[in-house]
Amino acid sequence: MESTLKKCGEHGRDYHVSEILLCHNGSYMPPEIAKILNDLPQNTRLLHTDVKGLGAGYKLGIANATSEYVVLSADDIPFGFSDIDYFINHQCPKNADIAVGSKAHLNSKIFMGIHRKIISTGFRICREVILNKNLPKDTQGTIIAPLEIAKKLANKCILDDYFFSLEFLYIAHLSGYSTIEIPVTMDENYYKSSEPSTIRIFRDSLKAISSFSKIKKNHGARY
Repeated sequence: MESTLKKCGEHGRDYHVSEILLCHNGSYMPPEIAKILNDLPQNTRLLHTDVKGLGAGYKLGIANATSEYVVLSADDIPFGFSDIDYFINHQCPKNADIAVGSKAHLNSKIFMGIHRKIISTGFRICREVILNKNLPKDTQGTIIAPLEIAKKLANKCILDDYFFSLEFLYIAHLSGYSTIEIPVTMDENYYKSSEPSTIRIFRDSLKAISSFSKIKKNHGARY
């Protein structure tokens, strides 16, 4: 977390980052987060919800954001600013409503073990069968969207967990918003220092299929 804040402080202004919202979710406050509460940068706010899950954090951030655009990303920003850099320099707002920093993009530079690659491929195939093959190939990457659109979509989302991003992009597709995938570059140091994958094929496959079905049931085929 401290390294993320340092990166944002040093380089955020170069990419027009006007505010940083740290959205803590769940009732337990890790010591490393509590430690930095009294020393937050000037443009940084810490928000909290007792609702657990990545999606709960994203919803909280979108609801409290004030900038023209929002960037939904993990707190360790594994792609640095490569996604935002591409978004700005290739005039993505003129080409699509929403941009997704995609690990599946042909020009992305990703360090990934074979186990995670197999899981990701299986995840995508199941998702395409149950939902829609026209969704971005990577629905779990960084999401960059106008705040106004993000609020409309987030208000319709029911999931609070890891699959919030997929639900968000599925609703966007049904609502007629255009989406573009943009390349990202993974920080090699992030890959080397990251913890071993906690993914369990059988358990997480069942959870994924259940989430896909729940999304389709709740949102149907169109808005």
